[in-house]
Amino acid sequence: MNKAELITALAERLDGDRRVASTAVDGLLEIVVGTVRAGESVSILGFGVFEQRQRAARTARNPRTGEPIEVAAAALPAFRPGAGFRNAVNGTQSVTGSAAGRGRARPVSVAAATAPVAATENAPVDAAPAAKPARSTRPTKPAKDDKPAKPAKAKDEKPAKAAKGGKPASKPAPVKAEAPAKAGKKKGRK
Repeated sequence: MNKAELITALAERLDGDRRVASTAVDGLLEIVVGTVRAGESVSILGFGVFEQRQRAARTARNPRTGEPIEVAAAALPAFRPGAGFRNAVNGTQSVTGSAAGRGRARPVSVAAATAPVAATENAPVDAAPAAKPARSTRPTKPAKDDKPAKPAKAKDEKPAKAAKGGKPASKPAPVKAEAPAKAGKKKGRK
């Protein structure tokens, strides 16, 4: 799923309002990127943590020449999935039951999610739209190795073909037509 598909899926939950869905997705991404860039982490209970990790300076090698190259220290964005997200992906828990079912998270309206951060602290909380139930998974088929082997069917026995030098085969081999002789130098003469 790409960003456009995410906006479309969110718009379906918001009664087809694509503009509000686009604003919500863009606003969420701006807040996450800005917070992680500032060196802080964004923790979403049941989903995961967006954070910044520091990579130390190191010496690497150029694969072509083998000469050492100094690589500068860098700050990289990282995501650590939460237990609810991991369980939902593994199929042991539904997505809606990750944090909301335990009473730890409160649903937030789209208007509150798109408003500036300072305004959301005292804003009233609306009921979130009902989430779709998790898809049921079909049982997997057992591997072919787990099935017992089928017994071989008895076939009418046919006489074995004769080996070389024995009886001729029932159909004679097709006869090759002789190719015309090539013009040119003859081998053996100098």
